[in-house]
Amino acid sequence: MTPFTRLIWKDQPFSWGVEVENGFQSLKASFSMTSLLIHVDFSKPCVLEMDASEFALGAILSQPREDKLLHLVGFHPCKFFPTKINYEIHDKEVLAIVDAFEEWCHLLEGVQHEIIMYFNHKNLQYFMTACVLNRICDLHN
Repeated sequence: MTPFTRLIWKDQPFSWGVEVENGFQSLKASFSMTSLLIHVDFSKPCVLEMDASEFALGAILSQPREDKLLHLVGFHPCKFFPTKINYEIHDKEVLAIVDAFEEWCHLLEGVQHEIIMYFNHKNLQYFMTACVLNRICDLHN
């Protein structure tokens, strides 16, 4: 367990000791020495990760850089209003996708590569397949 995790335990007294202070100072130094967000590079592919829960959605926009790691361009948390809390989970997952594209439309329209999307809801996989729709297409198969 990390020192910070113990601070939020239900039946434990709050105690800010040396171990917690050292961890806090280490985190503070890490956040202040390196840039958390990078500027979008329109010549590199973009990666969008989206997820939805019962009460909120979240999205992350990142790009691979020279070190082959994904670097954060932006993050977008959004709490659902009461009407959206009543949506079915697959609708919330679609909402997370739409919301992410709306949030970063100004960045994603200029990219020169495909946008890689990650989401974890199996029911949405049909979005990734092509289907020819015409009058004689059997939609029940």
